[in-house]
Amino acid sequence: MQRLSRAEVGFAWGGWGHYGLAGLYPICVVGASTLAASATGAIDLSHTNWKKAAINFALIAVSNVLVAIITEEGFFRGWLWASLERAGVRRPSILVWSSMAFSLWHWSAVMLKTGFDPPRAQVPVFMVNAIGIGMVWGLLRWISGSVIVSSVSHGLWNAMAYVFFGF
Repeated sequence: MQRLSRAEVGFAWGGWGHYGLAGLYPICVVGASTLAASATGAIDLSHTNWKKAAINFALIAVSNVLVAIITEEGFFRGWLWASLERAGVRRPSILVWSSMAFSLWHWSAVMLKTGFDPPRAQVPVFMVNAIGIGMVWGLLRWISGSVIVSSVSHGLWNAMAYVFFGF
């Protein structure tokens, strides 16, 4: 209805360096989390099937990149971003508002019976984390002009979280 162009919505390729940043974020954060868990003895790799984990990682990463382009990234950092920009909202505000909306979208993941039911005291931490992740992916969209770049980071993040941490 708004007749937003593909470029406005972020359906454009980013540069190779942008994809490097997209991969660096989940690798660094999940890597640091893994090191911290390992240092505290919270990891048991004795029964890990690495071949299965690698296949699952690849399948989830690719499928999540493709799905994120047309769902979460396409909506929050695509349509919503472009609509707010067209309405004259400045980019720093777009970054904050789209990230808050992204976080609220994930409310159901922690409040409904989804199988991932953290204690209620952890819900605010999860929601703040979702805002932070949304801001990182918003920054990737901002600097690259592409929801494809942010979708790559999103897909890698989800694959690492699902395969290595069970959510």
